[in-house]
Amino acid sequence: MLAQRSKPTQVMVKEQGKADDESSILDSCGTDYIAGYADSFNCTAGSNLTLERSLCRAAIAAANGDEAANWEVDPTASNIIDHPEGCFKGADSKYYFNPVALQRTNATTGQPIPVEGTPMCHRPKYKTGVAHPNGTITCDDGYSLINDEDECDLEGNCNANVAVPGYPFRITQNNASDEANYPKGCFINKPDSKLYFNKVTDDGVVWNFKDQNHTGTPVCKVTAASTLF
Repeated sequence: MLAQRSKPTQVMVKEQGKADDESSILDSCGTDYIAGYADSFNCTAGSNLTLERSLCRAAIAAANGDEAANWEVDPTASNIIDHPEGCFKGADSKYYFNPVALQRTNATTGQPIPVEGTPMCHRPKYKTGVAHPNGTITCDDGYSLINDEDECDLEGNCNANVAVPGYPFRITQNNASDEANYPKGCFINKPDSKLYFNKVTDDGVVWNFKDQNHTGTPVCKVTAASTLF
């Protein structure tokens, strides 16, 4: 059981539906990196190409402890058309950055000519989910509810889209019956937009969400953090 803090920390939460904008607000702390489709410009569903050099460098440095793994393809060289755009893993298993978006097409078929390398794509590490009247929580594919108090309280501390934990952090501390009034696990409270944790002690609890379940929004996290390294 966590001791209650006198000064809450900040926990990063990416709001569902809020687009990644490839700006400096993104960082490796709140971003999950995932491999795209090999020898293509394409990412898997729900992720986007990493087109900012600083993100590419930060991710590689965090994983390898060596920014020298970065290599910027010379935009004047002919090989810019032979690699994916942005951050990618080469055939030599090293990571590079190509600032030029250019892919050739077959003059006869009109189809893209395959490039060499696997794009490093990114997606939000955190997203909001939906709480249903029966107490179940729905998260996007690839995400699951943060249902651990320590993780809800301490995970993140990122720069983007923060939700400040409320106090008392455990929503039932002052009133045990409140577990039926809020989503289970980690959630953002609607009235004050702060983060709380609801430790549900009885799986048979009869949920009593107020205002048609508008008392809180569950916080989900990537189910299994993916890495290219």
